[in-house]
Amino acid sequence: MYRPTIYIQDTCKSRLKPQIDVARCWAGSTPPKFTKNIDDAPDAAILHASTVEELLEMLPTLLQLHAEKIPALLLCDHQDFLEELTSKLDIIVASTQIDDATASGILFGMLQREDEVSILRSKVGLMASMRSSLQEDIDQMNDDLNSAALLQQEFMSSHTDPVHSIYFNTLWRPTGVVSGDMYDVSKLDDDHISFFIADAIGHGMPAAMLAMAISKALTGCRTDINGVFTSPSEVLATLNQAILDRNGNNARFATAMYGVINCKTRTLTIAGAGHPAALWMQGSSTTKIIESEGPLLGIFKDADFPQSTVTIGENDRVIFYSDGFEDALEQSNIKSGLPSHLQAIYNIGCQNDNIVEAINTLLDGKTTHHDDLTMLCLHAPKNLAKRAA
Repeated sequence: MYRPTIYIQDTCKSRLKPQIDVARCWAGSTPPKFTKNIDDAPDAAILHASTVEELLEMLPTLLQLHAEKIPALLLCDHQDFLEELTSKLDIIVASTQIDDATASGILFGMLQREDEVSILRSKVGLMASMRSSLQEDIDQMNDDLNSAALLQQEFMSSHTDPVHSIYFNTLWRPTGVVSGDMYDVSKLDDDHISFFIADAIGHGMPAAMLAMAISKALTGCRTDINGVFTSPSEVLATLNQAILDRNGNNARFATAMYGVINCKTRTLTIAGAGHPAALWMQGSSTTKIIESEGPLLGIFKDADFPQSTVTIGENDRVIFYSDGFEDALEQSNIKSGLPSHLQAIYNIGCQNDNIVEAINTLLDGKTTHHDDLTMLCLHAPKNLAKRAA
């Protein structure tokens, strides 16, 4: 049977052998042991001081007991002098005239309470340890997400050098660390640029992983084994099959647009897979919509992705975007035939040569957006080389 240990410090010479009196009145079946050595790891303490001088003499001991979380009963008649100190040190103060049974009961109760406090301390310690472990896991997860974001950006290529004066500007604004949106702009040869934009359905890591898988598949299907450019409809068909092969029992879908522009002839060939329609700004006064007629990627086996071919004029711009812009640029009181977000893009384009930069600045002023945002803008200014010839 465990016997608690009680530390005794008695500076008052008139109080003789308090341990005998306390033990005689002990409420428990096993009376405590007593020690005058504070280093014996006592379970509780009883201290006795009859004067302020004696009280000040034992102050270091009181502080040590508090630091070691040892409950203490102080017998002293100067409570007013000690009130602020004892409240901070969690010490019970009683009169020096306290009877033995009451003193014994207080010590017994303190030990009983200390058992409960020890259990609570243990639980608090466990919770602190769990919290620390959880924080480490969260920090590791954030590090992994940041690494995934860097890897995702490396998967996206953005060719910026003009080809026969034609060039692309790009915007990519994920809602989180990683994104289900992706784009690719690549120079195929001295005359051709391919471009691709996709939006994996969903958010977070699953959508980002699908976007990266699509990006990897795209790398191998821009040209055939003979180096001939793959048509946009064939590229989307290949990506569709790649997603179907990857899905297994967990279906994942994506919208996409893929196109190739012959920068020399300004012929644009494009195919879509459930993606928002592109906005074709012809100069600064006319707009056309280039529809995306194919189904989403990852739904139908052997799906057909019709492609269309148009010729881009001088000073034309073609804007491709993900569906997050339908909310991010929504406007009211639109009376034109365009959807409100396309009207907003058109209005911005009429006032700014660099649409992407202007939209990026506009989005910087918004507090938040609820979906990933990606935009490609094809610029077809006058061919200066051709004009010089």
